[in-house]
Amino acid sequence: MHVFDYGALIGFRIAVWYSERILGMISRNGNVYEEGLGKKGEARAEYWRNPSQVLREQYRIAFAGGTVQGTEPTLLQLRGV
Repeated sequence: MHVFDYGALIGFRIAVWYSERILGMISRNGNVYEEGLGKKGEARAEYWRNPSQVLREQYRIAFAGGTVQGTEPTLLQLRGV
């Protein structure tokens, strides 16, 4: 299983629920404690406490396909090719 960033917590839960299916795990930048989330975590916690259309739009733009496309290394880059 490959877990990354904020999605790591979801992956860890799945791993606990279906541990017999997990052969290995790669964790990249996955925090398992609130203190490790830092300033970004504080901002996101504020959104969950007080969601607003303005904050929703900021997150929508931040995670849009064009914004994140190309930020992950390809398999060839990971292999050093």
